[in-house]
Amino acid sequence: MPFDIIKNNTKLEQILLSFIDILRINILIVDTHGNSILAPKTDNYGWYWASQFGFLQHLGTPQLLSNFQKEGHYLKSIDAFGFQSFAIPIVNKENNDIAGYLMVGPVILNKRLEQDAYKAIAGKSGTNINDLSKSLNEIRVVTFNSLKSILDLLFELSQYAFRINGINYEEKAIHKATVNFP
Repeated sequence: MPFDIIKNNTKLEQILLSFIDILRINILIVDTHGNSILAPKTDNYGWYWASQFGFLQHLGTPQLLSNFQKEGHYLKSIDAFGFQSFAIPIVNKENNDIAGYLMVGPVILNKRLEQDAYKAIAGKSGTNINDLSKSLNEIRVVTFNSLKSILDLLFELSQYAFRINGINYEEKAIHKATVNFP
């Protein structure tokens, strides 16, 4: 599946930014090798944490998905602090292969730990407590049902968006063939 049209698609980037602001959760699109395809410029909702200590520190490398485990239709990663991130597969409709992922997170499931628990984990892992405290205020707390609804919605939207892109490619090919037809 060609991602070239997505990389410079400002409309898709604006839609993605709207979802990010409404959901208050980071979302970006990567290919299967961990390279960023569309990463809206944002530093909210735990972006700093994810880029320094979470999955985003491996952006652009095949290790991006190394800490993710399959859970249902998604891949899930949980760090030492209980922050969860997800990879939603983008399926190529032509051959049913995974073409890339919508990366979503981090989020906190159900409730934050007590401050002392975070301090203890930070001490054991050598994490700066100030970085952790700043990020704790940005990372959204979601219930299991809310999280499942968000992931299901993003999965359905991503599949629909790429199916539309496939139709556009087909329409362009048909148009090109008819224009060049003698």
